[in-house]
Amino acid sequence: MKGIIFNVFEDFLDEKYGENTFDNIIEAMVPDVKEPFIAPGTYPDELLFSIIHKTMEEKNLELNPTLLEFGEFLFLQLAKKYPVFVKSHNNAKDFIKTIHDIIHVEVRKLFPEAVTPDFSYSNEKENEITITYTSKRSLFILAEGLINGCAKYYKEEIKLTILNQNMKDNSCIFHLKFVRN
Repeated sequence: MKGIIFNVFEDFLDEKYGENTFDNIIEAMVPDVKEPFIAPGTYPDELLFSIIHKTMEEKNLELNPTLLEFGEFLFLQLAKKYPVFVKSHNNAKDFIKTIHDIIHVEVRKLFPEAVTPDFSYSNEKENEITITYTSKRSLFILAEGLINGCAKYYKEEIKLTILNQNMKDNSCIFHLKFVRN
């Protein structure tokens, strides 16, 4: 997992629960967790998952709602840090269609060791699209939160329906309907 995800999770916790929340979570974990996490660095997925689970324990939170909220926060923070990817689009659908073939390609150019999820698109209509998300991490709820963040960024409403979720092949099929005012 790229360090930037750790950095944004730190910002998320500190904004939601107060300054130094992330540091306190880290301190409560096994002493061998070292900070700071460097944005371009690569860290074991299990480390982020451990930090998230420790956060759930410390703050008495449920995982799915927290991942959903973090996903939204993550999108908005990434949009601030990398505006070139979002500013060239006028709406959420056009942006979402660039994730696999443009954004993830650029991420892998910058960070060759990055493991990005795969997206494929189908059943596209004027205001609808079906996305198949495949990732060994199976972070379906986080992906849903990222889509919510995208909707918020573009000031649109996206009605998201999960058509199928398959942990066996690490995939989730989302149907998105873009409600335009």
